[in-house]
Amino acid sequence: MALIIKTFARNVPTAGAPVPVSQTRIFATSFLLRAREENVGKIFIGDAAVNSTNGIYLLAGEAHDFSAMPVSRGVLQVFDLSKIYITSAANGDGVIVEYVTEER
Repeated sequence: MALIIKTFARNVPTAGAPVPVSQTRIFATSFLLRAREENVGKIFIGDAAVNSTNGIYLLAGEAHDFSAMPVSRGVLQVFDLSKIYITSAANGDGVIVEYVTEER
């Protein structure tokens, strides 16, 4: 099996309303969220309760990457992208999601 990189876009229709990064369960050992260049405001990253006061934030064009850590005996933790949320300061702003997965 080989590791591959996949990408997709995710927007926040209503500013301040958290939306999951993925509508379906996607498991990844690492992923990156890049705020779209044309965003007007900040993007906030966190859990289902993310807002402008408790999230990691990105300005337009900025990115943040997340990598799983080994638990034991070389086994990696994985992220479920449907459990990671974003919200925004402006309607319609969004991110590009890049993640690593196995190709079967």
